[in-house]
Amino acid sequence: MKTNIKNKLSGKIVFIALITVLSGCSFLTKKKVQPPKVSEVIEEQEVLLSIEGKPVITAKKFEGHLQKIVDANPQIKGVLESVPAVKYNIFSGMVGQELLRAWAQEQKITEKTEYQEDYTMALQLLEYELARKYFTQGLEKEVEVTDEEIKRYYHASKSNIPDMVVSPGGVKAFGIAFNNGIESAAFEQSLGRNQERFKEAALASKRSIKDFGLVTSYTVDIDKSIKRALLAIRTEKTKLASVKTEDGKFWVCYAHTKQEPEYRSLDEVKSGIENSLKQEKMQIAYGSKVEALKTVYRAQENKEYFEADSAKELLAQQEQEDTPESEVKRPATQVA
Repeated sequence: MKTNIKNKLSGKIVFIALITVLSGCSFLTKKKVQPPKVSEVIEEQEVLLSIEGKPVITAKKFEGHLQKIVDANPQIKGVLESVPAVKYNIFSGMVGQELLRAWAQEQKITEKTEYQEDYTMALQLLEYELARKYFTQGLEKEVEVTDEEIKRYYHASKSNIPDMVVSPGGVKAFGIAFNNGIESAAFEQSLGRNQERFKEAALASKRSIKDFGLVTSYTVDIDKSIKRALLAIRTEKTKLASVKTEDGKFWVCYAHTKQEPEYRSLDEVKSGIENSLKQEKMQIAYGSKVEALKTVYRAQENKEYFEADSAKELLAQQEQEDTPESEVKRPATQVA
C-alpha cells in the first residue's frame, strides 16, 4: 500500500517538474516548435529574478509555482510554513532552469535540429501525460470500493502484510538436546500424556534446558527445523515436538505458552486498504477502457510484424535444440 502511495506522489512530482521545465510552451500549435524566450513580456510586479536586466521570475509566478506543488502534494504545505528555507531551495531550482534556458538560447542550441527533435518529443510526452491524467480522473469517479470488499481483503491479507501485524504470534518454548534418537524417544515416552512435566523431567535427567523464548515467524536465531516444528504446534493440541537438527542433534521441544497474533484494527488500516484496492481496480479499468478505445477510433494494429519476429525467434531456438552437441563447437583445423 505504501509503495502505491509513494509511486502516485512521485508521478505527480514528475508532472510538476515537466510543467516547470516546459512552462510557457504551446504544444497545441502545428507550426515548428519555438522554445520560449527569456525576454517574454511580464506584467509589472515584484521581480525575484532578472537576467541581463530583463525580469524572468516574479513573485506572482513563483507563488503560482508553489501552489502547484502544494496542490499535487498537500503535505508539503506544512513543510513550507515551518521551514522557510525550503521556499528558497525551490526558487533556486527555478533560477537554475532559467539560467540554463538563457544559456541554450545564447549558444543557439535551440536552433539545432537535434534540439528541435528532442523538444518536440518532450512536448509529445507531456501531451500524453496530460491525456492520461484527465483520462484517469474520469476513471476515479467511476471506480468505487465497498466496505464489504475492504473487510474481505482485511481478513484475507492481514497476516501477510507486515504493516497490519502488531505481533506475529508464536510460542514460548523450552528444548532439550540429545545425542541420538533413542534417548530423545525415551525421554518423550517417559512424559506420557503429562506433557506439563517436561521441565521437571528435564531437571531430573540432569540435562540442560534451552529457553527459546518467544518463537515467531520473524525469529532467526534458532535452527530452522526447530522453528518450523514449534510454529506448527501453535495450531495443534500437542505441546511437544521432536526434531533432528542440521548438526545431528535430536531435540525434544515443549511449547508451554501459545501466543495468538495481534493485528491493527480495521479502522486503523481501512483508508490504506481502500486506496490499494482502488488502485488495483483503476489499473484494470484503465486497461479495459483503453482497449475499448481501439474500437471507438477504429485502430488497426499490424500484429503480423511482431508475430513474424516471434516466429523467427522460435525457429532459431528449434534449430539450436536440433543441432547435435558435437556440431555446436567444432575444433579449429590447424594447417601445418
